[in-house]
Amino acid sequence: MSILSFWLEIILFLIDVSLLVIGFRTKNLTLRKMLTKRQHFIILLTFIIAVFAFVTISSILKITRNDNTLQCTIYVTSITENDESVFKGEIIIDFGHDRDIKEIGSDKSVIFNEIPNKFKGEKINIKTNISGYDLVNPEEEFIFTGDPIYLKIRKEIKLGNIKGYVIDEFSNDYLVNVKIMVESDTIIYTDSSGRYNAMLPETMYPINDRDYYILRISKDGYITERKRYFPLSGKQEIRLRKETSKH
Repeated sequence: MSILSFWLEIILFLIDVSLLVIGFRTKNLTLRKMLTKRQHFIILLTFIIAVFAFVTISSILKITRNDNTLQCTIYVTSITENDESVFKGEIIIDFGHDRDIKEIGSDKSVIFNEIPNKFKGEKINIKTNISGYDLVNPEEEFIFTGDPIYLKIRKEIKLGNIKGYVIDEFSNDYLVNVKIMVESDTIIYTDSSGRYNAMLPETMYPINDRDYYILRISKDGYITERKRYFPLSGKQEIRLRKETSKH
Protein backbone atom coordinates (compact mmCIF):
# COMPACT_ATOMS: atom_id res chain seq x y z
CA MET A 1 0.00 0.00 0.00
CA SER A 2 1.36 3.45 -0.92
CA ILE A 3 1.80 6.19 1.67
CA LEU A 4 -1.02 8.18 0.08
CA SER A 5 -3.44 5.23 0.20
CA PHE A 6 -2.52 4.51 3.79
CA TRP A 7 -3.04 8.17 4.66
CA LEU A 8 -6.52 8.11 3.09
CA GLU A 9 -7.39 4.99 5.06
CA ILE A 10 -6.37 6.76 8.26
CA ILE A 11 -8.60 9.74 7.41
CA LEU A 12 -11.60 7.48 6.82
CA PHE A 13 -10.89 5.66 10.04
CA LEU A 14 -10.69 8.97 11.90
CA ILE A 15 -14.08 9.97 10.51
CA ASP A 16 -15.64 6.70 11.70
CA VAL A 17 -14.14 7.03 15.17
CA SER A 18 -15.14 10.70 15.39
CA LEU A 19 -18.75 9.79 14.62
CA LEU A 20 -18.68 7.22 17.41
CA VAL A 21 -17.28 9.76 19.85
CA ILE A 22 -19.83 12.38 18.80
CA GLY A 23 -22.63 9.87 19.27
CA PHE A 24 -21.14 8.86 22.58
CA ARG A 25 -21.32 12.47 23.81
CA THR A 26 -25.00 12.89 22.88
CA LYS A 27 -27.95 12.16 25.11
CA ASN A 28 -28.53 8.87 23.35
CA LEU A 29 -28.82 6.79 26.52
CA THR A 30 -29.60 3.65 24.52
CA LEU A 31 -26.17 3.84 22.81
CA ARG A 32 -24.45 4.47 26.13
CA LYS A 33 -26.14 1.51 27.75
CA MET A 34 -25.11 -0.72 24.85
CA LEU A 35 -21.42 0.01 25.51
CA THR A 36 -19.54 -1.35 28.48
CA LYS A 37 -16.80 0.61 30.24
CA ARG A 38 -14.25 -1.54 28.48
CA GLN A 39 -15.77 -0.68 25.11
CA HIS A 40 -15.74 3.02 26.08
CA PHE A 41 -12.04 2.75 26.87
CA ILE A 42 -11.30 0.93 23.61
CA ILE A 43 -13.06 3.63 21.57
CA LEU A 44 -11.19 6.41 23.36
CA LEU A 45 -7.85 4.62 22.99
CA THR A 46 -8.56 3.96 19.32
CA PHE A 47 -9.29 7.64 18.76
CA ILE A 48 -6.01 8.67 20.44
CA ILE A 49 -4.06 6.17 18.32
CA ALA A 50 -5.77 7.43 15.17
CA VAL A 51 -4.83 11.05 15.96
CA PHE A 52 -1.23 9.99 16.65
CA ALA A 53 -1.16 8.06 13.36
CA PHE A 54 -2.52 11.09 11.50
CA VAL A 55 0.22 13.36 12.90
CA THR A 56 2.91 10.76 12.15
CA ILE A 57 1.77 10.23 8.55
CA SER A 58 1.62 14.00 7.98
CA SER A 59 5.22 14.29 9.17
CA ILE A 60 6.29 11.44 6.88
CA LEU A 61 4.62 13.12 3.92
CA LYS A 62 6.37 16.39 4.74
CA ILE A 63 9.75 14.66 4.93
CA THR A 64 9.03 12.86 1.66
CA ARG A 65 8.15 16.16 0.03
CA ASN A 66 11.38 17.72 1.28
CA ASP A 67 13.35 14.74 -0.06
CA ASN A 68 12.09 15.69 -3.51
CA THR A 69 13.57 19.19 -3.30
CA LEU A 70 17.10 20.40 -3.94
CA GLN A 71 19.25 23.28 -2.81
CA CYS A 72 21.36 25.71 -4.77
CA THR A 73 24.57 27.04 -3.21
CA ILE A 74 26.17 30.06 -4.87
CA TYR A 75 29.73 31.13 -4.07
CA VAL A 76 30.65 34.71 -4.98
CA THR A 77 34.27 35.31 -5.99
CA SER A 78 36.03 38.47 -7.13
CA ILE A 79 38.51 38.32 -10.00
CA THR A 80 40.20 41.47 -8.71
CA GLU A 81 43.65 40.63 -7.41
CA ASN A 82 43.99 40.63 -3.60
CA ASP A 83 40.37 41.68 -3.15
CA GLU A 84 39.50 40.87 0.46
CA SER A 85 36.40 43.06 0.55
CA VAL A 86 33.25 41.96 2.34
CA PHE A 87 30.54 41.82 -0.31
CA LYS A 88 27.44 43.75 0.73
CA GLY A 89 24.44 42.91 -1.39
CA GLU A 90 22.14 40.17 -2.54
CA ILE A 91 21.73 37.43 -5.09
CA ILE A 92 18.54 37.30 -7.16
CA ILE A 93 17.60 33.97 -8.72
CA ASP A 94 14.62 33.02 -10.89
CA PHE A 95 13.25 29.48 -11.06
CA GLY A 96 10.59 29.70 -13.73
CA HIS A 97 8.19 32.40 -12.57
CA ASP A 98 9.36 32.14 -8.95
CA ARG A 99 11.92 34.68 -7.74
CA ASP A 100 14.00 34.34 -4.59
CA ILE A 101 16.33 36.96 -3.11
CA LYS A 102 18.90 36.34 -0.38
CA GLU A 103 21.63 38.38 1.28
CA ILE A 104 25.24 37.32 0.74
CA GLY A 105 26.67 35.76 3.89
CA SER A 106 29.94 36.62 5.59
CA ASP A 107 31.51 33.56 3.91
CA LYS A 108 30.60 35.08 0.50
CA SER A 109 27.99 32.44 -0.25
CA VAL A 110 24.22 32.12 -0.52
CA ILE A 111 22.07 28.99 -0.09
CA PHE A 112 18.63 28.65 -1.68
CA ASN A 113 16.65 25.78 -0.17
CA GLU A 114 13.60 23.67 -1.12
CA ILE A 115 13.93 24.04 -4.89
CA PRO A 116 11.49 21.71 -6.69
CA ASN A 117 13.21 18.80 -8.41
CA LYS A 118 11.47 19.71 -11.69
CA PHE A 119 13.96 22.55 -12.20
CA LYS A 120 16.93 20.18 -12.33
CA GLY A 121 18.58 20.47 -15.74
CA GLU A 122 16.75 23.73 -16.50
CA LYS A 123 18.27 27.14 -17.24
CA ILE A 124 18.08 29.58 -14.33
CA ASN A 125 18.52 33.34 -14.30
CA ILE A 126 20.95 34.77 -11.73
CA LYS A 127 21.44 38.47 -11.06
CA THR A 128 23.36 40.42 -8.45
CA ASN A 129 22.87 43.61 -6.52
CA ILE A 130 26.27 44.06 -4.87
CA SER A 131 27.52 47.51 -3.92
CA GLY A 132 30.48 48.46 -6.13
CA TYR A 133 30.52 45.21 -8.13
CA ASP A 134 29.24 43.87 -11.45
CA LEU A 135 29.04 40.37 -12.89
CA VAL A 136 32.06 39.53 -15.04
CA ASN A 137 29.73 38.02 -17.64
CA PRO A 138 26.16 39.33 -17.20
CA GLU A 139 24.94 37.20 -20.13
CA GLU A 140 26.27 33.91 -18.73
CA GLU A 141 23.65 31.15 -18.57
CA PHE A 142 23.51 28.65 -15.73
CA ILE A 143 22.07 25.14 -15.75
CA PHE A 144 20.71 24.04 -12.38
CA THR A 145 22.08 20.62 -11.41
CA GLY A 146 22.07 20.87 -7.63
CA ASP A 147 25.85 21.37 -7.62
CA PRO A 148 27.41 24.62 -6.30
CA ILE A 149 27.56 27.58 -8.68
CA TYR A 150 30.58 29.87 -8.67
CA LEU A 151 29.64 33.43 -9.56
CA LYS A 152 32.48 35.69 -10.72
CA ILE A 153 32.25 39.42 -10.09
CA ARG A 154 34.53 42.38 -10.59
CA LYS A 155 34.60 45.89 -9.22
CA GLU A 156 32.26 48.18 -11.12
CA ILE A 157 34.22 49.66 -14.03
CA LYS A 158 32.73 53.12 -13.54
CA LEU A 159 34.39 53.28 -10.12
CA GLY A 160 37.75 53.64 -11.87
CA ASN A 161 36.81 56.52 -14.14
CA ILE A 162 37.75 60.06 -13.10
CA LYS A 163 37.03 63.02 -15.33
CA GLY A 164 36.56 66.76 -15.24
CA TYR A 165 38.32 70.00 -16.08
CA VAL A 166 40.60 72.57 -14.45
CA ILE A 167 40.09 76.32 -14.79
CA ASP A 168 41.63 79.53 -13.49
CA GLU A 169 39.61 80.68 -10.48
CA PHE A 170 39.35 84.30 -11.63
CA SER A 171 39.61 84.29 -15.43
CA ASN A 172 37.71 81.00 -15.93
CA ASP A 173 40.27 80.05 -18.57
CA TYR A 174 40.83 76.33 -19.05
CA LEU A 175 44.29 75.35 -17.80
CA VAL A 176 46.48 73.11 -19.95
CA ASN A 177 49.03 70.57 -18.72
CA VAL A 178 47.87 70.62 -15.11
CA LYS A 179 49.37 67.74 -13.13
CA ILE A 180 46.85 65.60 -11.25
CA MET A 181 48.16 62.93 -8.91
CA VAL A 182 45.61 60.32 -7.84
CA GLU A 183 46.16 58.68 -4.43
CA SER A 184 49.92 59.40 -4.65
CA ASP A 185 50.07 56.65 -7.25
CA THR A 186 48.86 57.63 -10.72
CA ILE A 187 49.65 60.89 -12.53
CA ILE A 188 47.55 62.36 -15.34
CA TYR A 189 47.56 65.75 -17.10
CA THR A 190 44.88 68.00 -18.52
CA ASP A 191 44.72 68.19 -22.31
CA SER A 192 44.66 71.22 -24.61
CA SER A 193 41.08 71.91 -23.52
CA GLY A 194 41.92 71.80 -19.83
CA ARG A 195 40.10 68.50 -19.40
CA TYR A 196 41.17 65.23 -17.82
CA ASN A 197 39.69 61.79 -18.28
CA ALA A 198 41.39 58.61 -17.09
CA MET A 199 40.57 55.01 -16.28
CA LEU A 200 42.46 53.87 -13.21
CA PRO A 201 43.72 50.31 -12.69
CA GLU A 202 41.24 48.02 -10.98
CA THR A 203 43.50 47.57 -7.96
CA MET A 204 42.89 51.24 -7.10
CA TYR A 205 39.10 51.07 -7.21
CA PRO A 206 37.34 52.07 -3.98
CA ILE A 207 34.94 49.62 -2.36
CA ASN A 208 31.87 51.60 -3.45
CA ASP A 209 30.72 54.99 -4.71
CA ARG A 210 30.64 56.39 -1.16
CA ASP A 211 34.42 56.17 -0.95
CA TYR A 212 36.58 58.68 -2.76
CA TYR A 213 39.95 59.34 -4.36
CA ILE A 214 42.32 62.04 -3.15
CA LEU A 215 43.51 64.24 -6.02
CA ARG A 216 46.55 66.49 -5.74
CA ILE A 217 46.36 69.21 -8.41
CA SER A 218 49.41 71.32 -9.22
CA LYS A 219 50.70 73.69 -11.90
CA ASP A 220 53.57 76.15 -12.01
CA GLY A 221 52.40 79.58 -10.88
CA TYR A 222 49.34 78.20 -9.07
CA ILE A 223 48.63 77.13 -5.50
CA THR A 224 48.53 73.35 -5.18
CA GLU A 225 45.11 71.98 -4.21
CA ARG A 226 43.90 68.71 -2.71
CA LYS A 227 40.41 67.56 -3.66
CA ARG A 228 38.15 64.59 -3.03
CA TYR A 229 36.77 62.87 -6.08
CA PHE A 230 33.73 60.64 -5.60
CA PRO A 231 33.27 57.89 -8.21
CA LEU A 232 30.16 58.17 -10.41
CA SER A 233 29.92 61.88 -9.56
CA GLY A 234 30.44 62.92 -13.18
CA LYS A 235 32.75 65.64 -14.40
CA GLN A 236 34.34 67.58 -11.57
CA GLU A 237 35.32 71.21 -11.89
CA ILE A 238 38.58 72.17 -10.22
CA ARG A 239 39.54 75.83 -9.77
CA LEU A 240 43.14 76.86 -9.21
CA ARG A 241 44.27 80.16 -7.78
CA LYS A 242 47.42 81.91 -8.96
CA GLU A 243 50.15 82.27 -6.38
CA THR A 244 50.29 86.02 -7.00
CA SER A 245 46.54 86.50 -6.56
CA LYS A 246 45.43 88.87 -3.81
CA HIS A 247 42.31 88.21 -1.75
